[in-house]
Amino acid sequence: MNFFVLRHGKAENIRDNLKDFDRGLSEKGKKQAHKIGQFLADKGIEQIISSSAKRTKETTSIVNDYIKSNDITFVDELYLADVSTIKEKISILAKKDIVLYVGHNFGISDLVSDLSGQQITLSTCQLAYFTMEIDDWRLLSANTGILKELITPKQL
Repeated sequence: MNFFVLRHGKAENIRDNLKDFDRGLSEKGKKQAHKIGQFLADKGIEQIISSSAKRTKETTSIVNDYIKSNDITFVDELYLADVSTIKEKISILAKKDIVLYVGHNFGISDLVSDLSGQQITLSTCQLAYFTMEIDDWRLLSANTGILKELITPKQL
């Protein structure tokens, strides 16, 4: 099984009367998402699980223009979720062999660190690619991923 973990693209600045949940992508964030989408186009991703915040939805939508998955789930509880919540939701919702998760810091960096056994902090629209040492997502736990690659939009 393969697991791709993507932090959303750069968000627009905080404005008066705009809740953090409702912040969309900045122009830079949209460009980042297109670059990552192009990179992921041929990776065979079958399922996407994402936070339902506006910036993760926009990142997911742009990336999926390249992936073309028909299996996308947006989950309110993944907005600013901690690592245990993320692992719980992934273990319940993931059903395919190649999954992309789109989320937020700091939980997403904690997830990558937890799975890899290394301390890693993801920047905006940075992607972590894992091969998993499990054959069922319900077994998702610490140190079950082999980190194959960390990719930033600047590298592409």
